[in-house]
Amino acid sequence: MAKWQANSTGMLWPEKLGVLAEYDGAHYRVIERKQFTDVTTRHGIHAVPDDDSPLWAIGWDKRALRLKVMDQGKWSTFLLPKATYNNDPGHGWFTEWPRIREVQDGRFLMDMHGMFFDFPGDFSATQTAGIRPLGSHLRYIPDFLHWNGKLVLATDEVSIQGNPLAGQPQSNLWMGEWEDLQHWGPRSAYGSIWLEDAEATEAPSLPFLFAGFDQRVLHLRNHGTQATQVHLEVDRRGDGQWEPLRTVDLPADGYEYVLFDAAETAEWIRLRSAQDVRLTATFHLTESDPDRAEADLFAGLAPAEAPGAVPHTKLYPNHDNWNLTVFAGQIAAGRFQAKTAFELDKFALTYQEGLRGSSALRAMGTEPLPWARYEMPQLIYGEDEASVYLDTEAGRLRLPKGQGSYPADALRRVRELQSERALANIHDTFYELPLEIVGEEPRYDMMRPVATHNRLISDFATWNGLLLLSGVQAEAPDSPHLLRDPSGKVALWAGAIDDLWKLGKPRGEGGVWKDTSVRAGQRSDRYLMTGYDRKAVEMRADQDVQLTLWFIPPITPPIRSLTAPLP
Repeated sequence: MAKWQANSTGMLWPEKLGVLAEYDGAHYRVIERKQFTDVTTRHGIHAVPDDDSPLWAIGWDKRALRLKVMDQGKWSTFLLPKATYNNDPGHGWFTEWPRIREVQDGRFLMDMHGMFFDFPGDFSATQTAGIRPLGSHLRYIPDFLHWNGKLVLATDEVSIQGNPLAGQPQSNLWMGEWEDLQHWGPRSAYGSIWLEDAEATEAPSLPFLFAGFDQRVLHLRNHGTQATQVHLEVDRRGDGQWEPLRTVDLPADGYEYVLFDAAETAEWIRLRSAQDVRLTATFHLTESDPDRAEADLFAGLAPAEAPGAVPHTKLYPNHDNWNLTVFAGQIAAGRFQAKTAFELDKFALTYQEGLRGSSALRAMGTEPLPWARYEMPQLIYGEDEASVYLDTEAGRLRLPKGQGSYPADALRRVRELQSERALANIHDTFYELPLEIVGEEPRYDMMRPVATHNRLISDFATWNGLLLLSGVQAEAPDSPHLLRDPSGKVALWAGAIDDLWKLGKPRGEGGVWKDTSVRAGQRSDRYLMTGYDRKAVEMRADQDVQLTLWFIPPITPPIRSLTAPLP
C-alpha cells in the first residue's frame, strides 16, 4: 500500500481545507489545495474506456466554484458563480456526495452551492460550451438520479444536532421532472475572479462562466496605489479562442463597474491587468424576471393585516414517535397562547388530540434558546423609523420592512428547515442564513432574501418531507395544501421547501437613516442590497452635503461606488 507523500507545507486556514490529488500507482501528487466534492467522468461509477477520457472535479474557494477537467493528461480550471454561501463552511459536511451525474439518456445535472446547472456530457478542455444555470434551490440534496421515469432527489432536512426544536431527524424523497427545477429559485448567483488578489501584468485570469444569465454586472476595485487597465476577453464558442471585449480604466484606489448588454454573448469571460496590482473582480448575475409568485398556491394563509382572529400553531417534530406535535391556539396580548395539543400522524396525515411527549414543550416559546445553535441568546432584531435592524457579531445590519405590524414575540424568527442551514422569518420576508460553525451565530452578513410573503406566518417547520406553515385563516376554503382537523381547531399549510420562492420575490422598503442627525464622516449601518432585482435610493438632507455610497461584497473591504453632492 502506498503511503501519503504529499508535501503539507502551506496548509493554512481558511482557504486550504481540502485537496485534489492524483495517484500514479506509487505516489500521490497534489493538484490543488481547495475544497472538492466530486471526481467523476461521463461514465459515472463505470470504468473509463481509456486514459484520455476527460475527468471532472468540482470544488470551491471563497471566490467561486472551481470546475477542473483533466484532459489529455493536463488539468484546466474554470470558475462558476455561487447561488448561496451556505455551502462555504470548511467543516467538510458539504463534500460528502456526488455533484455531477447523468440523470437521463446522456443528460447530465450538476448541483453545486444551491444552483442546478445543465452540464454537457461532452465537456472537455477543448469543448467547454453548454453549461447553463437552471435555477437555485433551498433543498439540501445529498444525491439525485433518474428512476422509473422521474427525476428523484434525496433530501436531508432537519437534524437534531444542537437543534432543540427537532425531536427527530427528518428526510424524504422528492420526485418530479427536470423542468420543475427551473421553476424553483431564480437564476441568481455571485462569484469573483479576484478578491484582493495580486495579479501579474498581462497574466490572464481563469475563465468565468458568462452564459445563461440575462443580467450581468462586474464590480472592479483597485486596492493599489497605481492605476491600471483591465482587459476583458471572451470565449464565444467554448473552443478556447479568446477575443477582446472591452478595456476598463481603473484608477489607483479606485472602483468601476461594467454592465453587460444582452447582445454581449459568450460562454466564458476572463480578465487581464496591465499592471501588477491588488484587484477585486466580482460578478453579480441574475435573470430578467426572478419573480416566481403563485398566489393561489398559498390561498388560506392569512394576510399580514388580516382582520379578526387568526388561528395559529407551534410545531415540533416529535421525539417520542414519528408524528408532528401541533400546539393550536391564538395570538393575544402580543403572545402565543396554546389551547389544544394535537399530533399529526406521519402516515395518515390526520390529527390526534393530546400531548404525548414533554419535550415538545420546547416549541412553545419564541424566545431564542441559549443552547440552540441557530439562535442568539437575545432578541435578534428590532425596528425603528428607518428599517428593521439586526444586532449581530458582524455589527448592526439593516433590512427592509414589509407590510405587517404584528408583535415579534408571537412569531418564530429563526429555525432550521434544511440540515445545517437556517431560515429567518423577519418582517414578512424569509431569509436564508449561512452557518459556518455549529454552535455559533449564523452569518447574518451573508444572508440572502428568499421571498417576501406579507402573511401572518407564526411558525414554520419541515417534517416528513413537507414544509409546514402556520397562520391558516379559519374561513379558508379547502385546498390540497391545507391539512385540517374536522374539529376546526387546527390547520396547517403543507407543501415543499422550494415552494417558498413562489410566495413572491423579495421586496420591501427601508433605509439606513430617517430624519437622523448625522456627523461629518459618519458611516451608517450596512443595509442589505443583494437578492433584490430592483433597487432605488432616495436621499434628502436639510443642508448642502456630499454623500458616499459603498458597495460591500462579502469577505472583502468596502468598495466605494458613488460620491454625489446632495443639495
